[in-house]
Amino acid sequence: MFNLFVRPEAIQDLAAIKKASAMDHARVLVLLQEIYADRTLLSQLAEDGVSDLNTFKIDVTAFGAMQRLHFDMWRIKSYECGKNYPMPYRLIYAVDNVKMDYHIFAIMKRNEGTDYENDPELVARIRNVYLQLGLPFAEKR
Repeated sequence: MFNLFVRPEAIQDLAAIKKASAMDHARVLVLLQEIYADRTLLSQLAEDGVSDLNTFKIDVTAFGAMQRLHFDMWRIKSYECGKNYPMPYRLIYAVDNVKMDYHIFAIMKRNEGTDYENDPELVARIRNVYLQLGLPFAEKR
């Protein structure tokens, strides 16, 4: 059974979101709670696809820039039910298939026109956490 861990770096992201918008903070918390509570979904978070939760629809895709470097990282884009536009935050996480764990490394704001996959600061941050945890490397996708 897979477990979900929110790393300290992502908790810092949550604190920054709370300072900027209490409503966005509450939405992200509900999203995290719904993901954590759905055991079936947790077993599928390392596969591209769309899933419906109670309050959100989520779109899981590989974090391409990191996957090309063999880091087993993914991202979740979420939509509130009944809305056609995504929430402005993405969950960036890694998979440890040996221990059956997911580690959320970042909750980053998605700004239109910004390519977060090639953001040197974000990539360095999540790469360092991945390496510190000693997570296994994946085959190229």
